[in-house]
Amino acid sequence: MEDEYELEQDLRYKNVISPMDIAERKFNDIYNRNHKLYLDSIEWDTWCVKLDDETIQEQIKQKEIDNHPFNKFF
Repeated sequence: MEDEYELEQDLRYKNVISPMDIAERKFNDIYNRNHKLYLDSIEWDTWCVKLDDETIQEQIKQKEIDNHPFNKFF
């Protein structure tokens, strides 16, 4: 297992910017350490849609029916 400090020194020595360095620079320099603006700037996944309670209950019932041992008779 490599030492974290050695790895960090190697990255800086080779003049390679890691994704963490990019994120830190963006947070510190562009957004002036304002975490709310920084989090708003991130493009989050949009496939996660908030469902209402009725839809959730319908999905639960459907899963119970599908997984029931006698589902052929329903």
